[in-house]
Amino acid sequence: MRLWSISKRRQLSRLMLMDKDKEAVIRGLDWTPDGRYVIAADNKAFLHLISVDRNNSLVEVGKPFRTKTTDIVEKRKFKKGVCFVEEVKISPNGRFIIIGAHAAGSLFEVIGLNGETLSLVREHKTNITSALLHADWSTKEDLYVVNSQGY
Repeated sequence: MRLWSISKRRQLSRLMLMDKDKEAVIRGLDWTPDGRYVIAADNKAFLHLISVDRNNSLVEVGKPFRTKTTDIVEKRKFKKGVCFVEEVKISPNGRFIIIGAHAAGSLFEVIGLNGETLSLVREHKTNITSALLHADWSTKEDLYVVNSQGY
């Protein structure tokens, strides 16, 4: 994961996210509204909470958070088809995160973010028949919308 300065046109910092086998492959990420954290989802559907300090250094906070989608990714490891996190979207005031999976029955989850703690709030298994592509929040955080490859 790399942090770049647009005005200076240079890399400010980088962070290698590791799992037990090798480095994690980031599939999606989003900034918190206050700019203090980045949420990154890897190819095994773990969430990583990354702190961005005043010196623009990237530091992982705590252990990776195991999502429900992680279980599906591990079960599908030896089957045909692909499953990974397709979308990560943080709510307008930074209290919630939606993650959506590519395949896996179009599973998406709402994760709570309280300080530096992540927790599962809600899991959704939808009737969407194709991969989830995008999620977004209303400004009041009381509604969210998702769409898929099946429109």
